[in-house]
Amino acid sequence: MKKSVALILAKSKSNRLPNKNILPFKGKPMFVENLEKCLDIFDEVYVSTDSEEIAQTTLDYSGKVIMRDESLCGETPNIDVYNHALSFFNADYIVAVQANSPTVDREKIMLVKRIMDFGVEEVKTCHEDKKDYGSIWAITTDKIKNYPDPYNAKPEVWVVDNSIDIHTLEDYNKVIWT
Repeated sequence: MKKSVALILAKSKSNRLPNKNILPFKGKPMFVENLEKCLDIFDEVYVSTDSEEIAQTTLDYSGKVIMRDESLCGETPNIDVYNHALSFFNADYIVAVQANSPTVDREKIMLVKRIMDFGVEEVKTCHEDKKDYGSIWAITTDKIKNYPDPYNAKPEVWVVDNSIDIHTLEDYNKVIWT
């Protein structure tokens, strides 16, 4: 069986909604919602962050921490952050789950993992309109290392996911009041 790990990117700064990854969601910091889902599914769950607070919270919930410097926290493509993370674990593929998509279904994460276990190189989620979304992005480590264009994902499989990705206060309010 292929070895997989879950990876959650949870930087401290956000231009549109400050500290969004630690805003309260169900009584805990938002990123913890997906950390807990992933801990139920994967043997190893890593959180890549620049924040000591997020790092400590991750450890409190039995996740593993990858500290990254500020150069990997701006408008950096996720592929660059994934490449950085590869030096912290050994896996055939990663399943990256957005920290700011707390409404993503646990079953969607499990489905993406099962698809990857069948030998697919890359799976990404999208909304029903088929626009690139990416609350979950699974990719083999070999493909990460040789990704042709980090701004133009071309996964083999798209999975429809209607979770809400929180970027603004309006998004956040939509999620916590529904």
